[in-house]
Amino acid sequence: MIDKVNTIVKSGRPFYIHMARNGIYEESWKPNPRKERPSIAEIEAFVGQKNTKMVSIEAFFKTIDGYDLYFGTKYSRDLTKVNGYVDFLDKVCNAVWNSSQPNFKSICETMGKNMTGKRDWLINKKDLDRIVVVLVVNWWKTYGEKKLWERGEEKIISEKILKRKMGDSLPLTSNKNYAGFEIVSVSNPYLVSWCTIQASDKQKGRWIFAEKRVIKLFENLLDFEVRS
Repeated sequence: MIDKVNTIVKSGRPFYIHMARNGIYEESWKPNPRKERPSIAEIEAFVGQKNTKMVSIEAFFKTIDGYDLYFGTKYSRDLTKVNGYVDFLDKVCNAVWNSSQPNFKSICETMGKNMTGKRDWLINKKDLDRIVVVLVVNWWKTYGEKKLWERGEEKIISEKILKRKMGDSLPLTSNKNYAGFEIVSVSNPYLVSWCTIQASDKQKGRWIFAEKRVIKLFENLLDFEVRS
């Protein structure tokens, strides 16, 4: 699946990075990916704040069509090559800033190798766990998400199914940020990663959910059967 995603992403390192404690991206740390990578001391200062129970990171790229696409992952105690929150973020930063090639696939593969010893551990089709719509990107804790599909269900999508799954969230508009079509993978040993693609277009100052584009993402990236 990573190869399919890679075909729609512009080459280059991410244009934006943020790290969150406890999933609260509303209060994220945003090191500049065009400057020097964060030092261990800076990572320790971020992680060392009180009540840190989980850390995660998201790296934002642009697709060839000009949409945002970001990749994210979070710390897991099951990662035998990772020694705590600081080491996790340091290994992820190493991939983002220092991967051998400045592109989406190389960065994701380097993350996988740094954390698990295997390059193909992230965004793997066999590990596909669920697909959701993040109702307002960067405001996930505030606005939540809608689950469109989960492991074990038939890989079928239609406008009718999409509308039913989205429920009372439609019509989905926001003046804060776009919605995100999020592909979530869970691998063994336990490691969660996600790839999220902009699923709204801006019209007259508001973000409008692009239902037809979401259907196309199901079909083109995930090989879902599309029904009328």
